[in-house]
Amino acid sequence: MNQDFKYDDLLATRWIRELTDSEQAGLENLISSVPGVRERWEEDTTVLEGVGALPDAPVSSNFTQQVMTSLARRVGEDVGAKKPVAEVTWMERLGFVPKLGIGFALVLAVFGSFLQSQKGSSAKMIESLAIVTESDTVPSVEELQHFEAIQMLAQVPMDVDWELIAATE
Repeated sequence: MNQDFKYDDLLATRWIRELTDSEQAGLENLISSVPGVRERWEEDTTVLEGVGALPDAPVSSNFTQQVMTSLARRVGEDVGAKKPVAEVTWMERLGFVPKLGIGFALVLAVFGSFLQSQKGSSAKMIESLAIVTESDTVPSVEELQHFEAIQMLAQVPMDVDWELIAATE
């Protein structure tokens, strides 16, 4: 068993390169100790040299596909069955751009709604201001010219007014 291992090791080395002097001596020792090894060695080296002389075979462009198909058959998978293709939506194909656009559109809609509500409240304020200015209770311009004097009259202490009323009675 150990001798078969040595023989296989020497044959593998010979497949890669020529044997060194120490390896050749080990082979000669193995040949002399085990009958039939010389014929086996000569056959194997003849095969190695013949295979080494062959030109390299061209590899097809779908070599990997063929190997994977062969492996799948050995394992028992059904190669002919097509796997379902995942449907990709247009949003996924375009990536980040549609999401950014939708976000921008939402921001514009919210901002537009805010401006519209402000415009509506401004219009209501203008309408109410127009109603107030058209009323008759608004003082005239002549009355407003004497506003300071009227305001000073309102600041007179109440005690003086009661004394004036009492004096006039």
